[in-house]
Amino acid sequence: MSPNMLIRAVSDGDMQLVTRLLDNGAALSQTCSAYDVTPLMAAAKAGYVDITELLLERGASADKTSCYGRTALTFAALAGHLWVVGLLVGRGATADLEDQEGENALMYAAQAGHLEVVGMLLKLGAAVNKTGASGCTALTLAAKAGHADAVALLLDQGAVVSMAGINGWPALTHAAQDGRLEVAALLLERGTEVNLAAEDGSTALMCAAEAGQAEMVTLLLDKGAAVDCVNLNGRTALMAAAQAGQLAMVAMLLNRGGFVDTSTALNPTEYHDFPARDELRGAVTDQATALMPAAQNGHLPHC
Repeated sequence: MSPNMLIRAVSDGDMQLVTRLLDNGAALSQTCSAYDVTPLMAAAKAGYVDITELLLERGASADKTSCYGRTALTFAALAGHLWVVGLLVGRGATADLEDQEGENALMYAAQAGHLEVVGMLLKLGAAVNKTGASGCTALTLAAKAGHADAVALLLDQGAVVSMAGINGWPALTHAAQDGRLEVAALLLERGTEVNLAAEDGSTALMCAAEAGQAEMVTLLLDKGAAVDCVNLNGRTALMAAAQAGQLAMVAMLLNRGGFVDTSTALNPTEYHDFPARDELRGAVTDQATALMPAAQNGHLPHC
């Protein structure tokens, strides 16, 4: 018997062949050599409820991991197979088990926008605010991916909006950088402070401006984002936009009260090489001329 025959039968959804192979002694522990995927993982990934149940009844380990640390539950959650997820957890699969990337089934489901799977995992005991080894949470991953319905559900179940995710950024910052307007509006509506700072002091406005997300910058400013907050590296949203070559963002921030610090804003070494550099420096120079007295006598405010 070929060592991978059972896995091929499972992947094909051939219940009769799977049953016959098991009756003839096929090993449940056999794996696909490339990724250490077991028959149970293959069944869960494909969404075959009946084959998953059969394999569990025959003694397959629900928490066995692949070479990347993923389990059958992880594969099912990532693919959005609701009934397989319920079956696996009901048969003892550990809901919060992390893979080598520090993510678990709830995080994968949230990131993929599988709302029903997210809801089921939470009802079955998955920890809504668990932080993975990579620093991510289900909320930050859902926000970054733009899944507003998953974000709303996680918030309803107690997700903390201020928790830091990947790079030490909270959900709002991730949403802002990637232009997830619906998610950002929802997070603000549900109590996220618009000037909430990441671990490095960066705000959502800084990240949105640097990424050139014009609609997001407008939303944040309209919600009261402070233009002149400074992160731990001494950068404001205006500086971030300027250094990234986001000329439209620079103009918008200047029009909304962005403060020009001539000690940094006019320093050529602060700018990356980009086509609009001269035009940008001209715009900043015009503003700096008008603000020179204030810039020389004041300091940038910190949030």
